[in-house]
Amino acid sequence: MLTEVNAATADGAMWRASAYRLLGLLFSYPTDSVASRTFALARAFETSGVRDIQLSGYPSLRALTEACLDYPTESLERAYVSAFTHICAADCNPTETSYTSKHIFQVTNELADLDAYYRAFGVEVGGERTDHISVEMEFMAYLCVREANALTEGDTEKAAVDSKAQKVFLERHLGRWVHEFSYLLQRKQPAGPLAEAADLLPKLVSADEVRLDAKPHRNLIDAIESLECEGDDENGENE
Repeated sequence: MLTEVNAATADGAMWRASAYRLLGLLFSYPTDSVASRTFALARAFETSGVRDIQLSGYPSLRALTEACLDYPTESLERAYVSAFTHICAADCNPTETSYTSKHIFQVTNELADLDAYYRAFGVEVGGERTDHISVEMEFMAYLCVREANALTEGDTEKAAVDSKAQKVFLERHLGRWVHEFSYLLQRKQPAGPLAEAADLLPKLVSADEVRLDAKPHRNLIDAIESLECEGDDENGENE
């Protein structure tokens, strides 16, 4: 039975799915197909009013969708390559294990854990590494859609499983590195859709962490800034 509470929660889950899906597209290499889907989704947000929905505790989608619609299609590829290069950029790597693993065996274990987690929910990854930001965004969107569908069907037990899956994924993977990644991306892309995506991403993930009481162990941005300050101090002493 679909209650008003379930309906409201389902709407929120679909909103989150839409946000993660748009971010996933923006963090994908902008082929003609990806660019077309990105702009189509941004236009759908605008015409449906989704971008103007202010979910309690969550950031607005307005700035991101407006940046997508105002940005020339041919500029998306230039912006993507500038941020990430054709391979993974060392100063703004879009893959999880670049931030969470120091040794090759750790990378192998992390990728195996991700692959097993995806398979447990019937997801097969193709075309990108399993720890790429675009893949993890799409997986979170998928889990949100599952939760929304379960709530719409009145299956609260299944919805609880999908909600718990989001919490575990945040704690074990997504929440551990996207804050640092977003910080680095904002430094490389101060304007345009990728800049807005970098601004939205940590706010969206933080809101989900609060909602789900998720407590990921992650590298703090403060550590980066501290190292930069130390470097500046050393340079000043050497002058």
